[in-house]
Amino acid sequence: MRSYTEVMGQMYWPNDVGEIPYVPMRENQLNARLLGAGSCLNSWIANDSASRVQMFNSQVGQSLVLKDSTPRVIQTGMEREYGKYTFKKVFKEESRVVRNIEKYPRRAGDRSIKLNPVTTIIYEECKTHSFNVLHLERYHTQHQSFGFKYRHNTKIQQMLSPNAPPFPPGTILADSPSVRPDGEYCYGIETRVAFMSIPQVIEDGVVVTDEYLKRLTSTGTEERRFSFGKEFFPLNLYGDKDNYKPFPDIGDKIRDDGLVFALRQYDPINAAVEMTPEALMQPDYIFDKLTYGEPGAEVYDIDVFHDPQQKKSPTPIGMAVQCQKYFNLKREYHEEILKEYSRLRKQYGVHLKMTPEFRQLVVEAQATGPRPDGKRVQLTRRAEPLDDWHVTLKYAYDIIPTIGYKVTDTHGGKGVICDIIKVEHAPRDIFGRVADMILDGDSRIKRMNKGSVWEHYLLDSVWHARNYVVQLYGSGSDQEVDAAYAFLFRYYYVVSPYMGKLVGDLHRRAEATGDIKAFKRGRVEAVINDKIYIHLPPDSPNIGAEGIRAVQNFFPIARGPLTYKPQSSDDFVTTVNPIRIGGLYILLLEKTGGDWSAVSLSKLNHYGLHAKLTNADKFSNPCRKTPVRLAGEAENRLFASTMGGPATAEFLERSGNPELAREINKNVHRGYAIDGFPLSIVDREKIPGNKRRGLVYVNHINYCAGMRLTYDKICIRGV
Repeated sequence: MRSYTEVMGQMYWPNDVGEIPYVPMRENQLNARLLGAGSCLNSWIANDSASRVQMFNSQVGQSLVLKDSTPRVIQTGMEREYGKYTFKKVFKEESRVVRNIEKYPRRAGDRSIKLNPVTTIIYEECKTHSFNVLHLERYHTQHQSFGFKYRHNTKIQQMLSPNAPPFPPGTILADSPSVRPDGEYCYGIETRVAFMSIPQVIEDGVVVTDEYLKRLTSTGTEERRFSFGKEFFPLNLYGDKDNYKPFPDIGDKIRDDGLVFALRQYDPINAAVEMTPEALMQPDYIFDKLTYGEPGAEVYDIDVFHDPQQKKSPTPIGMAVQCQKYFNLKREYHEEILKEYSRLRKQYGVHLKMTPEFRQLVVEAQATGPRPDGKRVQLTRRAEPLDDWHVTLKYAYDIIPTIGYKVTDTHGGKGVICDIIKVEHAPRDIFGRVADMILDGDSRIKRMNKGSVWEHYLLDSVWHARNYVVQLYGSGSDQEVDAAYAFLFRYYYVVSPYMGKLVGDLHRRAEATGDIKAFKRGRVEAVINDKIYIHLPPDSPNIGAEGIRAVQNFFPIARGPLTYKPQSSDDFVTTVNPIRIGGLYILLLEKTGGDWSAVSLSKLNHYGLHAKLTNADKFSNPCRKTPVRLAGEAENRLFASTMGGPATAEFLERSGNPELAREINKNVHRGYAIDGFPLSIVDREKIPGNKRRGLVYVNHINYCAGMRLTYDKICIRGV
């Protein structure tokens, strides 16, 4: 038998771990430095098609930050590199804290705020002697719908004071919840997977358990804006007769109906009825200007903009008490920033160095307060002057995936959740393990991403290997620890030569220091208390079938039939063939299916054509009034080939002819019976066909050019 040194050159193998299994090594010519960051997250890139590898590269950027993500069992090493460059709050240079200023500090009385959303840290970069600013926020948001809650380093934050010594470069104040304390980036969740041929998982279909979906919880973050004062007035949606509260405070929840705020236009004729205290607490769902958000979401930040220098506010007295509270606190926050800026200016004079971030903050603070020259600052948004009061409200909520959400693995194997089953009905193997997810095994071959099959098997092997280590460990005597360690070390070598080398180097170091017993026990007990982790970079030898065959020969594992409750049966059944419950690392993508897509009549422009929603209309209803595009160019060709021309024309006209759409809507509400044939709901003698707006405009243009399109009867097969 060839020695480990003969096989792997300079890699070290101790002498006391038993006989080394011979594993022929196949050269892997992949260079990790040339693969790209996304590709290097996949150990089996050599076994996946190039298109699937590229697909995963794009999906990494589309994955959501999970609240309870887990580290990968089989790691490439790139996870640590990703962890270095996540969104975080960090001192990039050696820094000395100058001042900490809370945006909304907690205080007693009516001005109390439940939670401070932001703490601003003014600090000096010791190397350049420039003054910079860092905002410690509760949530990170750079997406219109998703974000995450920072994991704050409370130990470091308690030391943030002017009397503290300078902080070294790289000091992290707050980090992503996906980054572990050791710096590893966890961008998904380890999932128990069964490849089965059930109806729900054909091609892209994915079946998951209800308990597993809770583990895929991510964080949604959104904001809503509204202005009032000159023409519209806010309704008292969150208060009572003695407390006028148009919107939820920081720390409050949005109403169950999702209504964040409502504005009512002042009408002098109906003011006696519409502007009473009781009427202002009840929204008019037809005439009021409504803005919806996520029901039950928690508000975490509020910004209020107002011009205090105007002679007279148009807002009635009492309606802006809540806004005034946040505006006054924001002004006090800016005043503290200006005080610190004045102190630094006085101390350093013309030699004061400021970063662009700090300079921008100072300018913003100066804009909200009175100017020394007495001039007013006109606040605008998108080149339009702001109303009397302008409020920006930010909120966060948990997102639990459901049917329609997209998931993927590290091999570009995306899928859509199409069925949710109870965990007690999910497939269970002979070892008591329950599958979190069911996938179509044939799709692995069709998509040419066989690396997912190898990962699936190896994660099953790792689970069995850990159980075997627990069995060998027994009561924890020195002999049992040696036996468990010997197996573990040999298993590392077979699965990943690189992993064997890493552990071998640590073993040799422990031998040199005389701590070999403690080292062995520590490695074994770490596996028992957690799991076996494998370092398997994409340029490892024996990636794919050769490596799996070597693992099978060294440590064969059993599998058996699965027992589950199918969708079409009330009883549990057992599969005829044995099926393995292995593992895959699953990512949740931003392609969600939780939005409403059914509307009555879509919004039309002044030409009668379908129009996109403006920012003002986008959140004015619980659902979006823009229908999902059903028929594109390819779909229309399919419709014409299967249904025929007249049926396709009828299908397209129902959404493109405003008069016809209104007639259908009226007939539906009148309770007209539909006898099973869709055309029966429209009286074509009353409303003739071929009046779709797009077609009308084309005919009109042609007519002006002296042309007219006519329809000719075509004889087909004697018809």
